[in-house]
Amino acid sequence: EESNWAAYVGVLPESHRHLPKYWPPSTVDIYLKGSQFPSYAEEQRELARQAFGSIGAGATGLSWEAFEWGWDVTATRSMDLGPNAGLSDTLALFPLLDLALHGDPPNVRCIFDADIRALRVTAVRAIAAG
Repeated sequence: EESNWAAYVGVLPESHRHLPKYWPPSTVDIYLKGSQFPSYAEEQRELARQAFGSIGAGATGLSWEAFEWGWDVTATRSMDLGPNAGLSDTLALFPLLDLALHGDPPNVRCIFDADIRALRVTAVRAIAAG
């Protein structure tokens, strides 16, 4: 289905299985034992399951796999505009900014400027044209 988001969705990862929340328990024990991360990851998995159940996603035909993919996109690529934006607890996706921030190293620095109520995006180094 074509939408205004199709080009952006087309470049997103098909899977997020590299995220620690998908690691097998043996890997978590090796690399994260003693940290709070395993319990945090489980809390996040439970939050996603509860959200899926609360929206009646199954009744709408939305599969758990599609929901979880969208949840992971939101968790890894959205920006919390925060209270300085006057939008407490508001997440937003900015496709062009997302792609710029996911460079290695990132091409830009982004901050919310409360004085002008806008995102201020600044190149962190010279970027060649093209």
